[in-house]
Amino acid sequence: MLRETRKNKEKVRVRKERRIFPGVIAVAFIASAITFFLLLNIEKNMLQNYEKAAVWVAAASLQKSAEISAENMEEYFRQVEVDKSRLPEYVIRDIHEIEGSRAALMIPEGTILSEPMFSSDESYVNNLTNPVILGCKAEDLYQVASGILRKGDVVNVYTVNDELGETYLLWADVLIDQTFDNAGNLIAPEDVTTAAARINLLMEEACAEQFYTELNKGSLRMVKIWNS
Repeated sequence: MLRETRKNKEKVRVRKERRIFPGVIAVAFIASAITFFLLLNIEKNMLQNYEKAAVWVAAASLQKSAEISAENMEEYFRQVEVDKSRLPEYVIRDIHEIEGSRAALMIPEGTILSEPMFSSDESYVNNLTNPVILGCKAEDLYQVASGILRKGDVVNVYTVNDELGETYLLWADVLIDQTFDNAGNLIAPEDVTTAAARINLLMEEACAEQFYTELNKGSLRMVKIWNS
């Protein structure tokens, strides 16, 4: 009799467990589904908050005064997508806006481009109060360093004191306006072989007296700081 009672209790327990087990599975499934949809919603909100924008960056490091042309844009720049929160002020949207300009400073690779990073020859002229062309023969210079000079090149101009063995900077970031060969012919910027026999610089009128004084002394030294 006792054994029969135990069997009956066991059967009741098994039936209860069989009724409970499907319920547990259903609750677990519902909980998993809720968790999935919550995570999905969080991810959706995060993606909505991360708004992308197409920008231009330097594909390679650009030296100060590097000239930007239609021919070298693909070499110098590439387009990427970034978070809108990373955009600098005055970001460049249309790369053709800076065609014909120059790098106003050294631009490291990967830098997002913005307008203050570039200037034009026109802006160089505009920054001069009374711009004039100051010309000289290459043979009258103490030295031309760092390569052949061409229109659009930028140079630093020094005076050399041989007695003291010292060199002093007179003018920085001076723009070469034109260069000529021995026959007086204008040298094209793309000519990389012909040496400049005469050099014209675009400078302030107030610099003219000192320029020609130093030139007559044979003490002027020009150092190209960027190749066009």
